Amino acid sequence: MQVDPAEISSIEFLSQAATSSAQPLSGRWVGTFHNSLGDSGTSTLTFAVNGNTITGSEDGVAIQNPQWDGTLLRFSAYSSSSNTTYQYQFQLTGERKAKITYQASSPTRSYSGYVNDYVRQ
Repeated sequence: MQVDPAEISSIEFLSQAATSSAQPLSGRWVGTFHNSLGDSGTSTLTFAVNGNTITGSEDGVAIQNPQWDGTLLRFSAYSSSSNTTYQYQFQLTGERKAKITYQASSPTRSYSGYVNDYVRQ
């Protein structure tokens, strides 16, 4: 079986990320979201890592309760403008690449969504 060299570098990156700090998260991530309501558009995440502390925002809404587990970051966010709470799972998929799934709920509706093409700028 032949292995694509690009896959090797991704595997090596993910292995290193899983045993190190959350530093690979730092920066601005841009991708295209799709949700179960039929909406799509640009999503921008920004993360900053200072020691063991992760801060950031998703399209200007501050993240809350970040939990880093090697290559997976779980966090939530609350948008007061739409009265919506979001639960996110941000997964590193390679060097400077990631995907996310999320659940959103407000008093009037619930929906889910994803971004499969985040790239760190």
